[in-house]
Parts: sequence; structure tokens; C-alpha cells
Amino acid sequence: EFSFWDFAGQPEYYLTHDMFFSSNESIFLVFCDLSVEKTKRYKDSWYWLKFIKTSVVLSKSDDQENYQAQQKPYVIICGSHRDRSCQEKTGENEVILEQGKWKCNSGDSFVREVKDCFGSYFEIDDRFFVLDCQSSNCYVMEELRLTLRRYHKTISSSPRKVPKICKKVIDLLPLIRQELHQQQKWFYDKTELMKIFIEKISIDQSKLTNKVFLSLLRYLNFIGEVIWFEHNPNLSNTIFIDPQWLCQKIIGKALAPQYFNKHSIYQLSDQNGIITKEDFCQIFEIDIQSKNIQLILLLLESLNLCFQVVHDSENNNINGNNENNEIDGKQKYLIPVLLGNKNIEKNGNIKWENDISNYKYFYGRRFVINNKIDMFPAGFFPKLQ
Repeated sequence: EFSFWDFAGQPEYYLTHDMFFSSNESIFLVFCDLSVEKTKRYKDSWYWLKFIKTSVVLSKSDDQENYQAQQKPYVIICGSHRDRSCQEKTGENEVILEQGKWKCNSGDSFVREVKDCFGSYFEIDDRFFVLDCQSSNCYVMEELRLTLRRYHKTISSSPRKVPKICKKVIDLLPLIRQELHQQQKWFYDKTELMKIFIEKISIDQSKLTNKVFLSLLRYLNFIGEVIWFEHNPNLSNTIFIDPQWLCQKIIGKALAPQYFNKHSIYQLSDQNGIITKEDFCQIFEIDIQSKNIQLILLLLESLNLCFQVVHDSENNNINGNNENNEIDGKQKYLIPVLLGNKNIEKNGNIKWENDISNYKYFYGRRFVINNKIDMFPAGFFPKLQ
């Protein structure tokens, strides 16, 4: 079976893509918008090729000079909006009908360049598919379907080993999510979830060993049915059963508050980009007494989307530690996404300034990518979001 994922396109959400992106057993369709000018069109597509490369697992043996992809994902490059190609604006004959087939010369050249640069990391199809997505029955669309089937067959020929109960669990998850929401809960701990699987599937407890259960969780996380931060010690015992709820209702509101009007972080934060735990409860519509809120704050802190602000009582500064981690009797948190939108001023001193023209000297560390096929993953500098 295929699982189709439609990722949020706003740059603020790129950080969340790593939760679902995997190069293993994957086929990526990279689209170039033919209605856009050539330079911009291929620059945008090149960005996503670099983005995909960040998910490819690399390894190097003793007899190899360079790192190689452990398993190459398949990449198919397509041109969309054939019916609105920019030749209408520029007069260029870029998309042409040749022997009854649509062709884009610049697209073919782009595929060759991609193969030259990314060939060590991707299995790249030779064709540039010129599509008019309003014509689902055209010959090009059928050729694309056949290409997808061929790659899918290749991937399926060496399937991942997963527990036999996977199919039953996947079919059961919608019901588990529904029951979870009715209880105003958004996650299970591992022990609790294991008991639910045993009860709902009517499986012998001796067959669902801890080893089998962990293998099951890893696969469900791999295909995006659940979210499990296995290697985060603060969250490794928690299974988020509803990824859509987590990304839309929680992470989305912290990453891109401008898209949410009700109880927005923008509305509730003070001039320093700081909000309280009580504010978070309003934003996420969660009771402050619920243990959900503490776990959610732990999740956001683990993703570097918020930071608890603590008070140094000795120097009266907001940076040290105190016994309760409270300021004025409240737990307070700094939201980095707000810093770029407010000039923070306290006691006459500017704490943050968007306009850097007044500053003559800077120091720090600069990172530069020395080739055109690499980039930092979206989550590499989450504090800069």
C-alpha cells in the first residue's frame, strides 16, 4: 500500500517534516511549476531535492572514500501547469508537442543536472514528466502511474520485516484515537498502549512481547501512524496516537501563530515574547490541572520551540534557577518565534532589535555549505524559527 502525505507548505512548518520524512522505501515526486519563470522554478525544486537528501542515511565502509546512501529513495521530477506554461508570457517555445508527446527541453536538462549531482543519493528517473493535472486520463499521467507501479514493485520485492499484528493495529488506530479524544487525552504511555492492543486485538499476552511491541511502535512511527520520540529520554515513554492533532493543534500553534486567531500566542504574550503556563492552557484549550499541559510543554521544549524562563533572585535577573522555576508566582516561557516580530524594550534598554543598521561589530560562528547539494536540516537551527 501507498501512504500519501501532503505537507504544509509554509516555511514555518518545515521543522515538522522530519517527523514523517524518511528516505527508506520512499518515492518522491518533485514538481516544477511551469507557469513560473525558469530560474525561480528550478531553484525552488532544487531546494526540495536538498531537503530530501537530508533524510538519506549515509554510511562509509573502510574501502570507500566517500559516504554512500544505505538505501536510495526514488525521485521522479515532474513539470506541472503545462496548460499555463510561462511561454505564454515570454514567447519562448519551452513546452512543445513533439511526435504527439509534450516535451520541455529545460526540464530534460534539469533532470540531467540532478542525476549528475544527486546520483549517489537518489535513484532518479530519466524522464521529465510534463503534466496538466486537470487531465487525469492523458497519456503522460498514465506513464507516470506505470512508473510509480514499477518502483513500488521494486520496493515491495524486499519488504521490511514487521510484526504480523501490524495490519490489525493500523485498522484499529482510528477507533483508539476516537476513544482517546472522548477522554480528553492525547497520548498513551507505552505500558497503557500495550494493554489496549492486547485487549482490542484479543491477542495472547505472551505473543506481544516487549520486543515485538517496540518493533511495532517503530514501524507505526516510520509510516507516520503515531509519533514516538524514542531517543528523547523525556518523551520516550509517551506515544502520540494522533499525529494530525499534534501537528495542527499543538506544534502548529507554536510554530506559526499567525495562522491561528483564537487565543493566539501573539495576543497573549507580553512585549518580551514571554507567556505563562496559564496562557498555554488557553492557546491549546487544555485544563491547567491536566497532565496533558505539562507533557506538551516538555515536548515543545524538547523541540526548542519554547524555553522555560527562570529567575535568578540574587541578581534579580531572568536567567538563573530558583526552587519552583516561577516568576511572580507563575511559570513563564520564552517563545523564539516571537522575537523577530517585536522590539523588546525593558527599563529603557533594547533587548532585541530587528534593525541591525546601528551595530558595527558582530562576532560568533558562521556556517557555510561548501557545495550546492547540501543544506542544514530544517530542525538544525530550531531556535531561529
